[in-house]
Order: sequence, then structure tokens, then C-alpha cells
Amino acid sequence: SVPNQSDHACIQKYVKPKGQQSWIVRMVWKHKLDTGTDGFSYVVNDTDEFVTDSKNWETCSIVKSVSMHSWQEARAAVNGLVKVAEQRVGMKFKVFVADFVEGCDGRWRFLQVKAFELRDEIHQPAASRQKSANSKLLQQKKNEGGDENEE
Repeated sequence: SVPNQSDHACIQKYVKPKGQQSWIVRMVWKHKLDTGTDGFSYVVNDTDEFVTDSKNWETCSIVKSVSMHSWQEARAAVNGLVKVAEQRVGMKFKVFVADFVEGCDGRWRFLQVKAFELRDEIHQPAASRQKSANSKLLQQKKNEGGDENEE
């Protein structure tokens, strides 16, 4: 179909990855208070020069890395992306997954957001929930004309 003026589209230019094989780094950012970890990364590579097909186990390999020192450029990029996205949508993420590639020119490029999970009140730290509950109770007492020191 022919797109109308309100339709939006983005066509991404092919980025030739550094090296002789196609590969991406999938960064899994996690909110440490909710998950107990800062996240991890996967490197997905393929013997094909142009396509990374994770369903073809004959040509593709996937390697997981939990080291905070692995893929520092991609890790810094996903941290910045999460920060900007949280500001724009006004919500916090629990998990955010994005793909990156290092081009043959040595520059890192963001490819796509693969997945995300938003935080909700259940995932907030206990101290934060208690403070919020206490302030709601105090406000309710003030609205009812009660003294917060009454028993």
C-alpha cells in the first residue's frame, strides 16, 4: 500500500561490520535493584558476510558475556539510550535489550531495541514503597483534619 502523510518509516543503511563475518552485540541492560545484576551481553556472529541468522546453528554462534569490561562502547551506548528513553517516556525500565554493531570504520552503531520491560511499583525498593505509603497516610490524616501526633 502507498503510505499517507501520517505514516512514518525509517530505512537503515547497511553497516558492514568490522572483520570478515557478520555479527552483532546484543546488550541486555538490567536495573540492578530489581534484578541483582547490571546486565550482560551476547555476541551473535555468522560465517555469512551479510546475514546473522541465529536460527541456523551450522553457521551461527552465540556467546554470552557477563563481564562488565566486555563491549564497553556498546555498554555505554545502551546506558545512555536507557537514560534518554526513560526521560522521554517518563517511566523506568527494569530490562532493556538493544543491538549494536561495530562498523569496519571502528564506529559503533545502534541497530534496534529488541525488547524491554518497564518497572512498576512492585519492583520499587522496599524503603521507597514505605516512604510513599507513609506520605500518603500523613496526607490522608491532614485532609481529615487529624493531628499526626494523635494516638
